Amino acid sequence: MDLPILERGISRPYPGTNQPVLSGDTECCDDATTCMDAVTITDIAVVQGIVLTLVNGTSVPITFPATATGRVAVVAAVQAAMLPYESGIIVYSTIVVAGTSYSLRHEGQTVLASVTIGGAASATARTCTIKLRCSYAASINGSTTAIVVNGTSRAFSAALVYGTDTAAQAVTKIQTAVNLASLPGGAVVTVIDNTTTLKFDVKISSRQGNTFSIGVVNFQESACIRVFE
Repeated sequence: MDLPILERGISRPYPGTNQPVLSGDTECCDDATTCMDAVTITDIAVVQGIVLTLVNGTSVPITFPATATGRVAVVAAVQAAMLPYESGIIVYSTIVVAGTSYSLRHEGQTVLASVTIGGAASATARTCTIKLRCSYAASINGSTTAIVVNGTSRAFSAALVYGTDTAAQAVTKIQTAVNLASLPGGAVVTVIDNTTTLKFDVKISSRQGNTFSIGVVNFQESACIRVFE
């Protein structure tokens, strides 16, 4: 499960509180921007160390005391390695392909420049733009032929029929149609066959501000979170 994006405290607390100053806050000592570094790693890969780039531009190569393999071990090793150089460390991982690979992620002003995997450095990708990403949900049944995205109808490859199509087939038809809209940041469709209500429960993850409808059913926006994109 993806963890929510958190703003990272950097160094100096507000007077009389334990609340750290946040990046981008006008009270901040340097008003620097918090960014996210990410690299994809296979589950079986042996991770031996990292290279950090400090705020002043200094490159710091770090070799782990012991190699690490797997999401939990690698996150713990990176956190420990970064501890002398960064306070309020945010390091976590998200699954890319279940049982195969994961994305190692770091948020902060210090740059996680690369990760040493199997003796070779794998560079991270750095993203500093934060967007609001939301969940859009609706339940549909019957037969439908299109989804309306931001006011424009996008036809399915064939009619979507509850009771005939499987949830997987519904995902394919809806995802393909939504992709025609070329939404900034993309969109991800999931579908559950609700055997109690006899409807497809459809969710679309996309940036805030989009609208979706199938037939007379409008998708409802909820659960917006801040993400780096």
